[in-house]
Amino acid sequence: MDVVYRLRHDSYVAQGFLDPNVSGKFSDEWDRAPNFFSFLSFVDDQPAASGRISYCTPAAPAKERTATTAMEIFPTEIVQLAEAFRIDSKPTVVVEVSRLTQHPDFSRSNSDPIFAIFRGALYSLLKTNADMLITAVRRHHIPFYRRLGFQKMTEPRPYQKLKFETALMACFRPTLPVVRSVIPIFQEIDKNDGIYEPLFAGERVRIFDGMPARAAVR
Repeated sequence: MDVVYRLRHDSYVAQGFLDPNVSGKFSDEWDRAPNFFSFLSFVDDQPAASGRISYCTPAAPAKERTATTAMEIFPTEIVQLAEAFRIDSKPTVVVEVSRLTQHPDFSRSNSDPIFAIFRGALYSLLKTNADMLITAVRRHHIPFYRRLGFQKMTEPRPYQKLKFETALMACFRPTLPVVRSVIPIFQEIDKNDGIYEPLFAGERVRIFDGMPARAAVR
């Protein structure tokens, strides 16, 4: 995981969101939680981007409830969303994408490393049978996430341990088929496609057919 923590640190420091620290790493207590894991994408065998995926059941009975990073910022709103989209008696499963960062050595105009992380997030929806995908989004990225099918649920609020504000955005299961049909990076994702199983076994896989970006679970 050190490579993920170093990439996060370097990305946040380069953008002015974090003061540099002696370790050259950035992590938190959530990284050690059992319902959290990280994706790392590579370009030409160099770490290019990372993102953290977590799954939770925020509206489940207390003994079964799990939490995720965004609940530190939007606790009430996430529980309300989970309650509103409950199907029968099944607790709503929520997947969050967080700590989405790209290494400063890679051009911001090359989106492949970040899109590889998003494809990983969709594989995570298959793995968890999730009902919604959420993320905390910086203000200037909100239009981009709207194009990916996310809806803005709150106004921006301070983000823990970093120097920016984020709004809660969500993409719901009923809209996913439409989103996947019109956005190429979300297409051709299936449990039997030869990527799903090795990806969650921690192997490097070519997550874009014919593209250089690669991803692995860490």
